[in-house]
Amino acid sequence: MSPGQHEDNGPNGSVRTNRTDQSQLARRYDRLLDDRYSSRWSLDNAGNRESLAERLRVMQRLIHQSLANRPLRVLDLGCGGLTLLPPDLNVDFIVGVDLLFDRLRSLRERGDATPTVNADGAFLPFPNGAFDAVVMSTMLSSVLDEPARLAICSEVSRILNVGGAVLWYDFRVRSIGNSATRPIRRSGLRRYFSDLSGSVVSLTVLPPLARRLGRAHRAYAVLARAPFLRTHLAACLVKP
Repeated sequence: MSPGQHEDNGPNGSVRTNRTDQSQLARRYDRLLDDRYSSRWSLDNAGNRESLAERLRVMQRLIHQSLANRPLRVLDLGCGGLTLLPPDLNVDFIVGVDLLFDRLRSLRERGDATPTVNADGAFLPFPNGAFDAVVMSTMLSSVLDEPARLAICSEVSRILNVGGAVLWYDFRVRSIGNSATRPIRRSGLRRYFSDLSGSVVSLTVLPPLARRLGRAHRAYAVLARAPFLRTHLAACLVKP
């Protein structure tokens, strides 16, 4: 899903991912994909459905403010799912990238026909300006090493076409249920993509609270008005 978290410098001073990092990452995601953990996010839960609906509304507004109505070339970095894309978005083609080959194989086994590439986000095998949008959904928070984060964001900026955008959704506060992540606040997001500009908003009611709403799930909209209950940031950051 996300590129390796502990990187060292190669002979030319570039960031290099080693196999140990991939093994550690795979173990972390094995835990996150365990049925007992992944079931927390089931859309059978009304609170989770409200959270997803809010995310789609926010991203639709941000995207339509920034991306012209033209066919878009989309990269899903981390293959975490394309739930940031409004259904009416004009998509020409989508490519998924993941460091973990087993994750790509599982997509195939589930019948997902999206073309995929096994690659490190710090070394994306695409030319400059190859994509109009890069989806980064709960991806960079899993990268704990700061030089690796910077390298990934630099690569994302490089492969974006002029007028293209990073479509972002990730933790802004520490996740109680996932100690293998580090949140990214608004200032950090601006620093990682200092060459891009656009709107950043907070959203998503604290998930454990949202999941407990039950039949009172319509209260989600009321709770979402309280900034201190919002756990994530969404953004559409455009390359000038």
